[in-house]
Amino acid sequence: LVSHFPSSMVSVRKNDTPAESVSRMVHARKASWCNPSTFCVYPTLASSTGKAFIVKSSQLYPFVEEIQDPDVVLVDRPFLSMTMINVQKMKAKEILQWLNSSNQHKEK
Repeated sequence: LVSHFPSSMVSVRKNDTPAESVSRMVHARKASWCNPSTFCVYPTLASSTGKAFIVKSSQLYPFVEEIQDPDVVLVDRPFLSMTMINVQKMKAKEILQWLNSSNQHKEK
């Protein structure tokens, strides 16, 4: 996302209610990001003010690949899941290294 929005700030909130989280995704000023999850795909697609970056998942939401909208960006890249983080006992530094090493993504 840095290449698309170099001056943007990312905020991660972990104490919001589900309704607050959905609201933040829908009303994101620049972009909303959705990893494979049924929770975030609809609010991300509903975002009216920014781009919707959605990691491809033909198992969870195959219909997304059919959407013809320049503001919907399908990202074809590996997904770093909580399971992977927990199993490998990854620390913040290792997570950042993983994210930086896989920062090349393909857009549809």
